[in-house]
Amino acid sequence: TSGQFQVDEIVSFDNRSETEILQLAASLEDGSNHPLAKSLIEEVKRRELQWQAVSCLEEIGGLGLRAEIDGQVILCGQQQLLVEAGVDLSAAQQNIDRLLAAGRSLVFLAREKQLLGIIALSDVLKPNADKIVKQLQGLGIRCVLLTGDRRVAANAVAEKIGIEQVEAE
Repeated sequence: TSGQFQVDEIVSFDNRSETEILQLAASLEDGSNHPLAKSLIEEVKRRELQWQAVSCLEEIGGLGLRAEIDGQVILCGQQQLLVEAGVDLSAAQQNIDRLLAAGRSLVFLAREKQLLGIIALSDVLKPNADKIVKQLQGLGIRCVLLTGDRRVAANAVAEKIGIEQVEAE
């Protein structure tokens, strides 16, 4: 894969629009060097959207970001960040399961313990990856996808490029 991500889907809760979800997430993710954050900001710029500056931005070790906007606490990051903050994700579980099974990386967004949205991203494949794999296989070389990524994400990539054996996590 290229190491760059693309926004594939935005699931909105609490009657929020995709635009609102992206703008709010961008407010927290702006300036982050994380690959998912960079891709999210690129998507917001591609859509020519604006976002507001935040106060009291705090990085929560490996889980995501916490900030205040208009006096309200906003969380943006992994599912575990929201769970630990007491956000009820039960209404989203079907979507979470579906997106994870498709190998997506998920960014969760909540305001004052209310789930607002989930942004699903996927790793962009390098151009011609599938053709290169087929050429190698044509030469009798067995291709294996070896990665530290989640197994479901690795399986999704392997299926796209024609690799049968996956070693992940």
